[in-house]
Amino acid sequence: NDPFYVGDRRDPFLDKPISSIASELGPSTPLLTGSGRRQMRVFSDMVIAIVLPWLVFFLIVSLFLFVYHFSEMSVWISIGLCSCIALLFLSVGTCTQHRTFIALGVLCLASAVLGTVV
Repeated sequence: NDPFYVGDRRDPFLDKPISSIASELGPSTPLLTGSGRRQMRVFSDMVIAIVLPWLVFFLIVSLFLFVYHFSEMSVWISIGLCSCIALLFLSVGTCTQHRTFIALGVLCLASAVLGTVV
C-alpha cells in the first residue's frame, strides 16, 4: 500500500555509498582561487558603488514625490539618515584609507544632495 512504490527497480543513487562516489570524483578544488576572489571583490565593489547611490537618489526623489504631502518631517528625517550613512562611509574610508568607502561616501552624499535639489 505504498503510494511511492515503483516496482522492483533499483535506485542508482542508493546503490553506491557516498564515500566511493567522492573518491571517484578526485580531489576537490576550491571554487575561487586568490585572483578569482580578488576579481569577485572588485566586481562587487563596483556594483555596490553604482547601485547604492542610485538607490539613495531614487529613495529621496520618491519620498518627495509620494510622501512629502502627508509627512514632511519623515522625509527630512530620511534625508538626514541617508546623509549620515554617506558621512559614515566617508569617515570610515578616510580613517582606514580605503578608497572604495571614500568613493561610496562621496557618491551617496552627492546623490542625497541631488535628490533633494531635484
